[in-house]
Amino acid sequence: MEIFATFDDSVFLEARDKVSVTLCSYNAKLCEPEWFCENTALNTDDPLEKQKVYKFRGDLAVRQGDHQVIQQALSLVTHF
Repeated sequence: MEIFATFDDSVFLEARDKVSVTLCSYNAKLCEPEWFCENTALNTDDPLEKQKVYKFRGDLAVRQGDHQVIQQALSLVTHF
């Protein structure tokens, strides 16, 4: 049994022309550790950004086991 008897070899002989695309460099934003703990993090008019700050503060409090801060952060997040 010749399974590959009808296989066309010319498919492998032709080189495909690929268009090369130059990718731009990705520059990630650099933030200070616990930047969201500073009061300046809330100096924005965007309610979504404020909500993120409170969420990050709550997440840090959960990690540290500070239940008082967790309750405060979650109550502020739910007001948005």
